[in-house]
Amino acid sequence: MLADLPPADLAPLLDHAELRPLAPHTLTHRTELEAALERACAEGYALVDEELEAGLRSIAVPVRDRAGSAVASINVAMHSSSRTIEACLEEVLPELRLTAGHIESELHIAARFTQVPLM
Repeated sequence: MLADLPPADLAPLLDHAELRPLAPHTLTHRTELEAALERACAEGYALVDEELEAGLRSIAVPVRDRAGSAVASINVAMHSSSRTIEACLEEVLPELRLTAGHIESELHIAARFTQVPLM
Protein backbone atom coordinates (compact mmCIF):
# COMPACT_ATOMS: atom_id res chain seq x y z
CA MET A 1 0.00 0.00 0.00
CA LEU A 2 2.84 2.40 0.83
CA ALA A 3 4.55 1.63 -2.47
CA ASP A 4 1.51 2.99 -4.32
CA LEU A 5 1.55 6.37 -2.61
CA PRO A 6 2.82 9.44 -4.45
CA PRO A 7 6.09 10.80 -2.99
CA ALA A 8 4.30 13.85 -1.54
CA ASP A 9 2.03 11.56 0.48
CA LEU A 10 4.72 9.03 1.40
CA ALA A 11 7.33 11.49 2.69
CA PRO A 12 5.33 12.75 5.70
CA LEU A 13 4.57 9.18 6.73
CA LEU A 14 8.23 8.23 6.59
CA ASP A 15 9.19 11.44 8.39
CA HIS A 16 7.20 10.25 11.40
CA ALA A 17 7.89 6.52 11.15
CA GLU A 18 9.81 4.84 13.94
CA LEU A 19 12.20 2.55 12.10
CA ARG A 20 13.21 0.18 14.87
CA PRO A 21 14.35 -3.41 14.52
CA LEU A 22 11.64 -6.02 15.06
CA ALA A 23 13.88 -8.86 13.88
CA PRO A 24 17.49 -9.21 12.71
CA HIS A 25 16.59 -8.33 9.08
CA THR A 26 14.22 -5.41 9.72
CA LEU A 27 14.88 -2.42 7.47
CA THR A 28 15.80 0.37 9.87
CA HIS A 29 17.21 2.98 7.51
CA ARG A 30 14.91 5.23 5.53
CA THR A 31 16.93 4.85 2.33
CA GLU A 32 16.60 1.05 2.54
CA LEU A 33 12.87 1.31 3.09
CA GLU A 34 12.44 3.77 0.23
CA ALA A 35 14.41 1.45 -2.08
CA ALA A 36 12.24 -1.51 -1.02
CA LEU A 37 9.08 0.51 -1.70
CA GLU A 38 10.36 1.58 -5.13
CA ARG A 39 11.17 -2.05 -5.93
CA ALA A 40 7.70 -3.17 -4.77
CA CYS A 41 6.08 -0.50 -6.93
CA ALA A 42 8.12 -1.48 -9.99
CA GLU A 43 7.66 -5.25 -9.53
CA GLY A 44 4.02 -5.14 -8.45
CA TYR A 45 4.57 -7.17 -5.29
CA ALA A 46 6.36 -6.97 -1.96
CA LEU A 47 8.30 -9.82 -0.40
CA VAL A 48 9.37 -9.57 3.23
CA ASP A 49 11.91 -12.12 4.38
CA GLU A 50 12.37 -12.30 8.15
CA GLU A 51 11.96 -8.53 8.53
CA LEU A 52 8.97 -8.69 10.88
CA GLU A 53 9.89 -11.83 12.79
CA ALA A 54 12.61 -14.45 12.54
CA GLY A 55 11.38 -17.32 10.39
CA LEU A 56 8.49 -15.36 8.84
CA ARG A 57 8.33 -14.80 5.10
CA SER A 58 5.45 -12.94 3.44
CA ILE A 59 4.55 -11.94 -0.09
CA ALA A 60 1.83 -9.42 -0.99
CA VAL A 61 0.18 -7.82 -4.01
CA PRO A 62 -2.07 -4.78 -4.29
CA VAL A 63 -5.77 -4.83 -5.08
CA ARG A 64 -6.60 -1.89 -7.33
CA ASP A 65 -9.79 0.06 -7.95
CA ARG A 66 -11.10 1.08 -11.36
CA ALA A 67 -8.78 4.09 -11.37
CA GLY A 68 -5.76 1.86 -10.77
CA SER A 69 -5.10 2.97 -7.20
CA ALA A 70 -4.23 0.40 -4.56
CA VAL A 71 -7.20 0.20 -2.18
CA ALA A 72 -6.22 -3.00 -0.40
CA SER A 73 -3.65 -5.74 -0.51
CA ILE A 74 -3.59 -9.48 -0.04
CA ASN A 75 -0.72 -11.54 1.25
CA VAL A 76 0.41 -15.00 2.16
CA ALA A 77 2.66 -15.45 5.16
CA MET A 78 4.59 -18.62 5.87
CA HIS A 79 7.49 -19.98 7.84
CA SER A 80 10.67 -19.40 5.89
CA SER A 81 11.47 -23.12 5.96
CA SER A 82 8.25 -24.01 4.11
CA ARG A 83 9.16 -22.30 0.81
CA THR A 84 12.23 -20.68 -0.65
CA ILE A 85 12.04 -17.14 -1.97
CA GLU A 86 12.17 -18.60 -5.48
CA ALA A 87 9.22 -20.89 -4.70
CA CYS A 88 7.28 -17.90 -3.37
CA LEU A 89 7.86 -16.08 -6.64
CA GLU A 90 7.14 -19.09 -8.85
CA GLU A 91 4.24 -20.70 -6.97
CA VAL A 92 2.61 -18.21 -4.60
CA LEU A 93 2.94 -14.92 -6.49
CA PRO A 94 0.99 -16.05 -9.58
CA GLU A 95 -1.86 -17.28 -7.36
CA LEU A 96 -1.87 -14.02 -5.40
CA ARG A 97 -2.01 -12.02 -8.64
CA LEU A 98 -4.82 -14.20 -9.95
CA THR A 99 -6.79 -13.77 -6.73
CA ALA A 100 -6.18 -10.00 -6.71
CA GLY A 101 -7.43 -9.91 -10.31
CA HIS A 102 -10.66 -11.66 -9.31
CA ILE A 103 -11.20 -9.25 -6.43
CA GLU A 104 -10.50 -6.30 -8.70
CA SER A 105 -13.03 -7.57 -11.24
CA GLU A 106 -15.68 -7.74 -8.56
CA LEU A 107 -14.77 -4.28 -7.26
CA HIS A 108 -14.93 -2.83 -10.76
CA ILE A 109 -18.36 -4.34 -11.39
CA ALA A 110 -19.68 -3.24 -8.00
CA ALA A 111 -18.36 0.29 -8.52
CA ARG A 112 -20.53 0.65 -11.62
CA PHE A 113 -23.67 0.07 -9.59
CA THR A 114 -22.85 1.25 -6.09
CA GLN A 115 -20.84 4.20 -4.95
CA VAL A 116 -17.92 2.71 -3.01
CA PRO A 117 -16.87 5.24 -0.35
CA LEU A 118 -13.28 6.42 -0.45
CA MET A 119 -11.19 5.93 2.65
